[in-house]
Amino acid sequence: MVAEIGAMGGDLAILAVKFSPYVTAGIGAYGGSVLTQAQEDAADATAKWGRRILQRIFGVQDVAEATPEVVADLVGDPGNGNLEAAL
Repeated sequence: MVAEIGAMGGDLAILAVKFSPYVTAGIGAYGGSVLTQAQEDAADATAKWGRRILQRIFGVQDVAEATPEVVADLVGDPGNGNLEAAL
């Protein structure tokens, strides 16, 4: 069981590294509205992928809903590598 959890954590880390450029591009393109449905046609393909990944993780939100803290932090400081790693 412990080995399975360790392996799963490694898989998640690999996925996080692979998806990070898309997620940060999505946040860069959409800012705080990254989890809402608005503006789909306005961004390039990389940002769209990032947006879709974030929506799968956090869900599609209504404009009135608060942005998850980790996403909001990165919106406020998009070049911060520590925040990217936290996400």
